[in-house]
Amino acid sequence: MIPQSFLQHLVIACVLHREDDRVDESNLEVAVFVAQDGIEHDEELVHFALEQRFHNRSLVADVLVDGRPRKPGPLGDARMQSRAAPGQINGIANFPCYRTVEESFATLDALALAHPNLVSLQTIGSSYLQSVGAGGYPMRAIVIENAAVPGPKAPMMLIGAIHAREYTTAETVVRFAEHLLARYGTDADITWMLDHSRILLIPQANPDGRKRAETGISQRRNLRPATCATTPANSGVDLNRNSSFLWGIAGGSSTSGCSDTYRGSAAGTEPEVRALESAITAFFPDQRGPGLLDAAPADSTGLFISL
Repeated sequence: MIPQSFLQHLVIACVLHREDDRVDESNLEVAVFVAQDGIEHDEELVHFALEQRFHNRSLVADVLVDGRPRKPGPLGDARMQSRAAPGQINGIANFPCYRTVEESFATLDALALAHPNLVSLQTIGSSYLQSVGAGGYPMRAIVIENAAVPGPKAPMMLIGAIHAREYTTAETVVRFAEHLLARYGTDADITWMLDHSRILLIPQANPDGRKRAETGISQRRNLRPATCATTPANSGVDLNRNSSFLWGIAGGSSTSGCSDTYRGSAAGTEPEVRALESAITAFFPDQRGPGLLDAAPADSTGLFISL
C-alpha cells in the first residue's frame, strides 16, 4: 500500500525503457515520482499499479495527479516530454528523463567540480570505436568517498548499461551518485557510507552501443563490426558474455555473430570488457583461495552490482 501522502502529488516521470519492441505488461513499467510542496523529489521511486491500455505502441494509463484521476496522452505527450532530470539539456528522444552518454559524462564532471573533497574521476579504458580510432568514447568512472577518513574501507562497484538498450540502468547509476553527494553531511547513513566505503560507479559500460540505442535502434551489444555476415548492421559482441571468467561454457551465450548473446571469438576480446575487468581486479582485493569453489573468508567485504 502506497501511503496516502504519496498520492497527493503524483507525476508520471517517464516510461522505463522496454527490453524490446514488444509492448506488453511484462516488459513495461511506469516510474512515479513524489512531489511535495511543489518540489519534485527523486528519492521516492515507486512502481504504481496501473491498469494499462496500449494503442499503436503508445501508453495510456489511469493515474492520480494532485489527488484526481487523469489520463496522460501517448509517449509523445508534451507533459511526459517535459519530465527531464534537473539540469538535463536534452535527454533521449521520447525518454527525456534518461541522460544521453554525453549528458551522463557531463554530470560526472559537474559532480566532481561541486564536491572536490568527495569525488575523483577516472578513465578506465576505451570503447571499441575509440580503440580503433573511429570516434567512440572513453570508459569513464566516478569514485565517491571521503578520502580524509582513514581506512580500511569496504569497496562497492556499480556499473550500468552493459547492454546498450537498457536505458534505465545508466540513469540509475548517475542518480545514485547525485543522491549520495547531495545528502552527505545531512543524512547519517549516507555520511557513514562515504566515510567508511569507497564507491566506484561506471554509468556507461557500453557507450558506443548506447549511443546507437539512443537513436531508437534496439542495440544490445557493442559496435564491433562484421560479426554478422548476413546482416552487417546486426553485428557486435555481447559484453556481458565476453568476460574471461568461464568464457564459452555451454549454455547462456551464442557462437553466432548475429545473435544478441554472441560471446565473441575468444574470451576478453572487447576493449570495454578488458577495461571493466582491469578496474574490478584493481578495486577488489582477491580474498578467495585458488580453487574455483573456494569460499571467500567470513570477514570479506565488498559489493559488486551490474545493473
